[in-house]
Amino acid sequence: MKFEMPYELSHAEAKERMKALTGYWRKKYAVESRWAKDVARMSGSVLGVAFEATLAVSARTIVIDGPDPGFLLRSQITGYLQRKLDEYLAPEPVPAPEAHKVRATVHAP
Repeated sequence: MKFEMPYELSHAEAKERMKALTGYWRKKYAVESRWAKDVARMSGSVLGVAFEATLAVSARTIVIDGPDPGFLLRSQITGYLQRKLDEYLAPEPVPAPEAHKVRATVHAP
């Protein structure tokens, strides 16, 4: 499953915020991340299912690529990713109103 979300921050700021997000996932869910340039390789277990995924910070888009959890969990996972990226990529000091938030694109097989 590929999850893409555009952002309006500088590339450096977006990368720092994604490092903070992967740090949150490490503390909360024991998901390990190894950063090399603009890509984090992540591995862990969520809901008892082991996975490996990547999180890439491109010029204007965050791309998370990992295994497809299947139709039963796909909407829960994409909703969670949407909320966390909205939170971590929100412009400061005031987040954009709900109506103006940019929606992510999800590609499922």
